[in-house]
Amino acid sequence: VGKREITATAFSPDGSRIAACDPNGVVKVWTLSPFAEIASWTADPEPRTLVFLGNDRIAIDSSVAPARMVSIWELASTPRLVQLLPPHRGPFVTLAAGGSALVTSDDERLRLWDRDGALVAESRAAHARFDRLVFTPTAIVGAAIDSRLFVFERETLVPRAIFAAHNSSIATLALDPKSTRIASAGDSDQRVHEWSLPPGGALVHTPGIDGAWFGDRLAVASPTGLAFYRADGTPDGRLDLALGDRATITAAGDRLLAHGAHHQYVIDRARTVRALAETTALVPSRDGRYALADD
Repeated sequence: VGKREITATAFSPDGSRIAACDPNGVVKVWTLSPFAEIASWTADPEPRTLVFLGNDRIAIDSSVAPARMVSIWELASTPRLVQLLPPHRGPFVTLAAGGSALVTSDDERLRLWDRDGALVAESRAAHARFDRLVFTPTAIVGAAIDSRLFVFERETLVPRAIFAAHNSSIATLALDPKSTRIASAGDSDQRVHEWSLPPGGALVHTPGIDGAWFGDRLAVASPTGLAFYRADGTPDGRLDLALGDRATITAAGDRLLAHGAHHQYVIDRARTVRALAETTALVPSRDGRYALADD
């Protein structure tokens, strides 16, 4: 991808690979240890999202006027197009992967696909478009653009529960490592909620801008720093950091990346903070998140 704009990034499920794409549809994949490029190809232009299907396939949402197209690629010495899914309607498509399954959302419906691109299930029951989707072992959780939180059966997409989660659109969904709780962060209401799975109501309500699971702790970003919470919702310390009103945090393996308007930090599991220079290369994606990149 070089010096061009990055439109999307994704980590493989085992954390050993990272993929990125640019507006021209150039996709690159690197191993992280050692850091080395292992694949590069050109997909369709204007990709907005990419996700790993397992560790050896990637799904990409691209623009092919007048619709959005989703393609599935197999990683090999020469990456191979496995399947081009039927067109998706509307200006945006939301993708999420859970193991070898892929779920997509457009202006009309929610659809579930297998790793070969075969349709498994679809749902129009929600009557909502989803900006965020997350897989759990038994369910798919979706953040609708009208601020509601939906929980669907993982295999059938039958709705199980609907929550009135926030007073604004939902900016982030994050699943904890044990897949028993999910965190949602409001876009403008500056609230982070923690929900039990299966659905049991909100467990944590705390002021914040963004949230991410870091090991078995929920990290919540605010303009003045990070607060940490145990799985039962009890506080577990905080770090005072100058993040500002546009703070985002991303968990990447043993590191937590915190990015503010003028400062960026890396936090390890011992909560040791390392400030990064503003010139340090971070890979951004359009959902506002960042990953460390090689210069």
